[in-house]
Amino acid sequence: MQNIVHKLQNMIQTYYGFSSQLDWLVASPLDWQNSLEDSGAEIGDTGTLSVPLFEPKSKRPVAYFKVLNVPPEQPAVQEKLRELIQFSLQNYINLMEKLDVADNLLQYLQMELHPQKIIRLQGPKQELHKFREQKPNLTSASTTSSAFSFDHQKQALLLKSDSPVRLERLALSLHATAQNHFFLRTDQMGASFLTTINDLAGLNKTTLFIPNIESLTERQQKTLETFWLMTKSSLSTEVLVVAATQSTLSELVKTTILSSSFLRNFDFFYLLSDSSSEAEIRFENLNQCAHAILQAAPEHHLRHHKFSQNIKSCHLIPSCESLFPSVH
Repeated sequence: MQNIVHKLQNMIQTYYGFSSQLDWLVASPLDWQNSLEDSGAEIGDTGTLSVPLFEPKSKRPVAYFKVLNVPPEQPAVQEKLRELIQFSLQNYINLMEKLDVADNLLQYLQMELHPQKIIRLQGPKQELHKFREQKPNLTSASTTSSAFSFDHQKQALLLKSDSPVRLERLALSLHATAQNHFFLRTDQMGASFLTTINDLAGLNKTTLFIPNIESLTERQQKTLETFWLMTKSSLSTEVLVVAATQSTLSELVKTTILSSSFLRNFDFFYLLSDSSSEAEIRFENLNQCAHAILQAAPEHHLRHHKFSQNIKSCHLIPSCESLFPSVH
């Protein structure tokens, strides 16, 4: 949307010489009704041409695209500008609405047609075979080629520390230790990132870093939950989610921003500070710390923790003597 608006502003400035801007509307139902009664473009006393943009379903205005300093005595120019704005922005909004409906339908079908939900019926003449339960072999040819092989593959990690710098550098060390190819940061992506499952579809050997887990919206949380549900039966983890927070686990559990079903997908790791009396053991570098996190076994889970039932696992990780690897 931002690219379309920017290109439209450049076009109006180049061919007509007018400046323009997009103002999102936050109005009351009475204002919506008044706008519906007069949905055409208007020129105010200051010579500003305001063209309303409507939501496809409710037909209520969601924004106004304004062209500044338009001469009132040029109705032909006003009509051309109104048609240009409606054919570009309004049609784009209508198209995005249709794509959103199709995307929601696709997500629903993918969840309903999941192999775990399909019951296969045996024919009358088919022989019933007894299935033997086997433990999946994670050390196949595709995994033994890496320098590290982890018995307990992680899908989502939640790291707690008082230092944002340490959290970011530890996330990079986790990315390098897992030998992923791509590193994505949510704070460097657009606001619409993680609002659809297509943002995660097709990612291979990727580390997704969320610098502040509290910044995720409800829709972004649902997108990640849907993605984890779709990849639950997969033996390999193609996307490693590394989320960071400076809040305690009790604060995260009690907050209304993060849903309980979303938090249960995370392995929680509390990085002890250097000044903590519990931090008697320290790693020499972040790579050792990252390796310990990825290698952490379920039996090391702190089940006595008050809020451990609200997440997948809870671990204490010693602090690091230095933020940089040391050479011996």
